[in-house]
Amino acid sequence: MVHKINSLDVPPSLLNYNVVEFDLLAFIASLSNKDSLEFALAAFVEEVARMGNTIIFIKNFQNLFIATNMGLTVPLAFSMLKSDFRSIGVRLVAVMSASLYDRVLLENEHILQNFTIVNLEEPSKDSTLKFLENRISDLSIHHNIKIPPEIIDYVYTKAKNDLKDKKFPQKGLELLDRACSKLLLKKSVVSKSYKNLVVKKLMYEQQIDLNMEKGNYSSAYDFRKRLLKIEHKIGSAEKDMFSGQPLVLTNLEIDEAVNEFGYDGVTHIGVDLESLGTLAERIKQKIIGQDEAVDIVAKSLVRSKLGLRSRKRPLGNFLLLGPTGVGKTELAKVLAMSAFGDNSLIRLDMSDFGEKHTIARLVGAPPGYVGYGEGGELTSKIEEKPDSVVLFDEIEKAHPDVLNILLQIMEEGELSDARGNTYDFSSSVVILTSNLGTDLLRKEDIGFEKSENNENKVEAKLKNNLKKILKPELLNRFDEIIIFKKLKQVEQMKILNLLISEVHEALKKQKITLKMNIKVKKLLLTSGYSDEYGARSLRRVVEKELLDRIAEILLKNTHRPLSLLATVKENSILIHSQ
Repeated sequence: MVHKINSLDVPPSLLNYNVVEFDLLAFIASLSNKDSLEFALAAFVEEVARMGNTIIFIKNFQNLFIATNMGLTVPLAFSMLKSDFRSIGVRLVAVMSASLYDRVLLENEHILQNFTIVNLEEPSKDSTLKFLENRISDLSIHHNIKIPPEIIDYVYTKAKNDLKDKKFPQKGLELLDRACSKLLLKKSVVSKSYKNLVVKKLMYEQQIDLNMEKGNYSSAYDFRKRLLKIEHKIGSAEKDMFSGQPLVLTNLEIDEAVNEFGYDGVTHIGVDLESLGTLAERIKQKIIGQDEAVDIVAKSLVRSKLGLRSRKRPLGNFLLLGPTGVGKTELAKVLAMSAFGDNSLIRLDMSDFGEKHTIARLVGAPPGYVGYGEGGELTSKIEEKPDSVVLFDEIEKAHPDVLNILLQIMEEGELSDARGNTYDFSSSVVILTSNLGTDLLRKEDIGFEKSENNENKVEAKLKNNLKKILKPELLNRFDEIIIFKKLKQVEQMKILNLLISEVHEALKKQKITLKMNIKVKKLLLTSGYSDEYGARSLRRVVEKELLDRIAEILLKNTHRPLSLLATVKENSILIHSQ
């Protein structure tokens, strides 16, 4: 807008206007104390009124709505800003994201009525390139660096592929700015203190963005205040330090700058290469009897990590088939924890989406319907945690129209909601599970069958049956259709031992030991495992037969350390202290 006014590329009515950007965080950071905020804001309004013919641009408009955390109410903040502005030729242009618009402004309709709402789409590639080209001169002067015009295409490509949670043109401009800072640090003969200043500047910028996204506005305010001081010091240092022929920006600095955003330039999976190399073995420690399935999933993720697959699609699209209780859902849980960390599993039980209207629960209700503006279960969660395993459990129970949204996710790596917002799934792993065709697995008893030829025949039958239920276009989007086999007895015992190990770990923290013989384990296994439900009931049996009985003892015996012994008598487990 400023560029167009300066270039006289605006209607005559705007030719004599000044544009003032109002940054609430920076404004507050400039104050000596928060108690003077109301006075300073009133002085700002008075100063703008004297200027006349002014457009006030408010970036991050939502900050006014959280000003209550800083001792200022929303109505007061807004009324002070708009007070008499219209009569003296001052206009307000406020900006906020669509998601924040729904969350904040829909709860403040009296303020919404003061604005004409204009929905802005992300600009086209040509528009973005033109915008970046127009900013080259300013950045070159600011950093004393030569920026070749031809590098803009590379900046656009890198920002598009690697900074998916940001939008154009801002992410392109931020990438250029950080690349210039990286070049100065590398090539210039600068003091250690100057390098530390630039590193701190980049860190503060990241912390401001991170805290704003999480709603930690007080922390963002603190980092903004620090940033202003650092920028002032950097400006003074650069005037004394940089002279002579300017440095030339190259693609290498663009690549390095991408890492400043927390990305690796290939994909967003939250593990390093060394950790990824051991991913399969770590998962196998928790998933018993399904080594082939684990290897398939792990190898697919390695391909994605190394950039050997389409960047548009999710890191992996998998359909897991098999009877109940053989580890399908558990694999998704363990994969999420091993690859992405805590709270990285988005699980959707498809039995809850058997009706057509339940699509709204996934992507949000359309305008005019109950729940509009609240966001969908799936879209809200993937926006909050894009690096996740997305699990669609028991897919055969979902309505066919619900399955249609999977086509867009699995092929394009994104999903649009009822408001037209697009959500990125390219950093996620998509897993569908199903019990379809498990009658064939029981009939052929694959888990105990030695014939590879027989297994291949049953696998072919299973996949053929899938075509009767799932559309071919959906089946073709899976990287792998993985069949989970029936667990052998030795594998069942390994699972039980894992559960018992968890009991031992919990007791160890309380200085309690538990001993048991093989008879106890065999009885637990007999009670907790069945051909129909697999190992699903094992955990419940361990909790009932061991933990509940131990709890009864601990209520009566507070002595520590404590030794317990589990035995079998008349087909029942008994636990007593030693």
